[in-house]
Amino acid sequence: MSSETKTTTPVENLSEEDFKEVKVVKQPRAAAGRFSKDRIIANFKRRYTYRWLPFDQLKIDRSYQRRLQPRRSSSMAHNWNTDKENALVVNRRVNGTYFIVDGQHTYEALSAIENHPPRVYCKVFTGLTLEEEAQLFHDLDNERENLTPGASFKALVVAKDPAALEITRVAESVGLTVNYDRGPVPGNVRAFKSLQDIYRRGGSKGLERILRICHSAWPNNNDSTSSTLMRGLEIFLNQYGNKMDEHRLIETLSKHQPGAVVNMARNIDATLSSTIYPATAMAIKVIYNKKLTRNRLD
Repeated sequence: MSSETKTTTPVENLSEEDFKEVKVVKQPRAAAGRFSKDRIIANFKRRYTYRWLPFDQLKIDRSYQRRLQPRRSSSMAHNWNTDKENALVVNRRVNGTYFIVDGQHTYEALSAIENHPPRVYCKVFTGLTLEEEAQLFHDLDNERENLTPGASFKALVVAKDPAALEITRVAESVGLTVNYDRGPVPGNVRAFKSLQDIYRRGGSKGLERILRICHSAWPNNNDSTSSTLMRGLEIFLNQYGNKMDEHRLIETLSKHQPGAVVNMARNIDATLSSTIYPATAMAIKVIYNKKLTRNRLD
């Protein structure tokens, strides 16, 4: 028997230092196929405190916030119920100013109420950078499934998420923008979820090729980079990317409006009981092959 005896400290006697990391210790399998519970030790060290802050000292950084919805804040103001409202999530920046990370609509609702309290209850972080604020905003709202893909992407760009920054760079390299606040204007891609999915599957080169073809075929059309067209083109290129002539593809597509291509896909979809993205790939192939006698795509 060993002279050293290992002892296990009860969880209730652990100090704060013992909780720096989350540790999951797997227990051996019990008899008869039964499993014992994992021993979980979590990190309870907080980066925030709860405080009452002067209402007139709170600010909002719009660079990463979602677009304000006046109807929502007005409805909250007219139907105010303190018992239903959560504490504002605030960051005290290094210069001493307080910026609301989560709760801009609550703040706007209170601003519209004449007798709003001079001080409000807040969950206060201290010393977060702008990037950390944006990431915290994204994570809090994303966990509640409140963020649209566009608002989520905007926050990730401010948070300097590598994938979001690379997607933005790739779009700009072919003359496009990915700007949530610009709205649906020519040259601005707003299919945020599709951009992320295509980039995840095909990387920078795959995304660049799709955006370049769409923009070259329809340079001044709002619908040139719709989700349907980009995802359909992705399927088409996966099948025929090494067999087709890219210049011919751009030329033939440019003779049809984006909406006409999507309508053709919908007809194929209805005829073959396909789904819209593969049907769009088939429509692109039909357009490419039209009047082509040699080197047709099978």
